[in-house]
Amino acid sequence: MPLEEYYQSQTKHILTSVVDVLIANPTKKFNWADIAFFNRWWTDQTEERQTRVKQLVADKQLVFIGGGWVMNDEALPSYKESMLQMRLGLDFLKDTFGVRPNIAWQIDPFGHSAVTVAVLHKLG
Repeated sequence: MPLEEYYQSQTKHILTSVVDVLIANPTKKFNWADIAFFNRWWTDQTEERQTRVKQLVADKQLVFIGGGWVMNDEALPSYKESMLQMRLGLDFLKDTFGVRPNIAWQIDPFGHSAVTVAVLHKLG
């Protein structure tokens, strides 16, 4: 399913619901990994909503993990491709929220490639 179709049918509803719950319940926390989907949702939000989400991030109720634009496949991408998609996500998080994830989140049923280890090490 293409990103936009998946976003429209699933992701926008998940993020909207999660943010509503976090705003209503200051003791709750939520982790999010795929920045491409979050960025797509972010661009649909009003300035007021964006301000509230920035506060959720500042309060560590909404925490970004991994930080990549997507969670890339472990078998096929090159070092350069993996680094680029990580940089896209990390730059968005830094520019938008002033944060950088400190937890790596890369799930793959077949394990991690040497490229993933090298990219995560290089990015700190």
